[in-house]
Amino acid sequence: MIEERGRLMKKDVLGAVLTLCGTIMDTGIFIAAAVYAPSLNSGDGSKMWYAIFGAPTYGNEVNRSLNLGIPFVIATLSIVIGIILLARWDLRKIAYLFRDDDKK
Repeated sequence: MIEERGRLMKKDVLGAVLTLCGTIMDTGIFIAAAVYAPSLNSGDGSKMWYAIFGAPTYGNEVNRSLNLGIPFVIATLSIVIGIILLARWDLRKIAYLFRDDDKK
């Protein structure tokens, strides 16, 4: 019983760390884009998303975005994976607590 709790706690810590790191990275990217977006003069759609992901350039056109699309996607995936780990292992802990005493 104690060994199983230890393994579940490790999974909780991993899920919490992934979620926290992804949240910090996404917040930093959003702050950088919010500071940079007012300096953009053109671009269709949201200046915030243009500042993060950019748009394809044609010829000698200058790409004025921050090109943070890949780190943004990695951070978002980290948040999603962390939440899945937390939910999965928390549901297992709840199921373990409500098992019959003869199965523990």
